[in-house]
Amino acid sequence: MLRVKTIYPNIQTEGSFAGVPSIFIVLSDNHDHEMKIDDVVHYLGTVANTGLRHISIVGEDCEPLKQQAELVKLIKHVARSFSLVVHTTGSVLPADGMNQWVDEFICTPDEKKFNPNILDRLAENSLFLMDFNGEDVHKTIQHINKHIHTESERYVLTGGDEAEMRSMALANGYRVSSMLSEGPGLPENAEKPEIDISALKTLKDAPEGK
Repeated sequence: MLRVKTIYPNIQTEGSFAGVPSIFIVLSDNHDHEMKIDDVVHYLGTVANTGLRHISIVGEDCEPLKQQAELVKLIKHVARSFSLVVHTTGSVLPADGMNQWVDEFICTPDEKKFNPNILDRLAENSLFLMDFNGEDVHKTIQHINKHIHTESERYVLTGGDEAEMRSMALANGYRVSSMLSEGPGLPENAEKPEIDISALKTLKDAPEGK
């Protein structure tokens, strides 16, 4: 069972997939939000018929990789039909299955739980992004240089002083990726069109995605 807060369509706002129409799967620590993997897979199969082909897995005040045993089951079902991004705080080591199927990890370090030794694993077989989010840029660059040894494209996300970001990126050979504003493409005051996950089982008669 996967603990899912909600599922909704929006635009990916950061990383190399920024601007791509996406399905966001928001995970939760609340056991009242448990869903069967088959129900989530079936819904995503119907979504594939609409042309949405990108999934962004995020946590609502929680670390998504804490549920990676169940996430791996989900990802194996959908990875051939969707590109996948997983957001993480850099506090949990991703399992082998995660690195095999995930296209990109977006790491926003949790200052109290962040484990720099995990960085190399996050960069393995996938594009690694570091969201500085106002953190000390020099300190974070030092972490990347010290702990990432795999051959991987490295991006930094502009979250602090943009001029400093550009300077650091040039000095270290990284690429700079700007962040889109939240929810581009949606009306300014519109609510996110969330999916009623309690009703997902009613979608079982819908045609399967290929």
